[in-house]
Amino acid sequence: MVITFVLSGNTGGALSASLQNPPYGRGLDAAKARNTATVMEVLNSIKVAEVAQLVKNLTPEEQDVLMKYLYAGMAAPEQNNSGVLLAWHEKLTEVAGQGCIVRVITDRRTV
Repeated sequence: MVITFVLSGNTGGALSASLQNPPYGRGLDAAKARNTATVMEVLNSIKVAEVAQLVKNLTPEEQDVLMKYLYAGMAAPEQNNSGVLLAWHEKLTEVAGQGCIVRVITDRRTV
């Protein structure tokens, strides 16, 4: 479904769909890796000029999940473009505020 959105140029739909129902819990490492890779692919497919508006269109819950994926992506710099992730982090923090960072850091559920 996410790939369909990306191929059709609906980057907002792709982003929102990729953030739905993240796998939480133990024993889901393969699912977490697949979801993280999908979110990273979506983030890399979006133009920098579109980032701020797309972040504004996300629900607060989706913004928090996106922040979790940004940190997961930053934890593997050899696999992800840190510049892209930092640009997303900057825009997300501008829109969602520092509370988003605090919620993500204190949440025991990881993606």
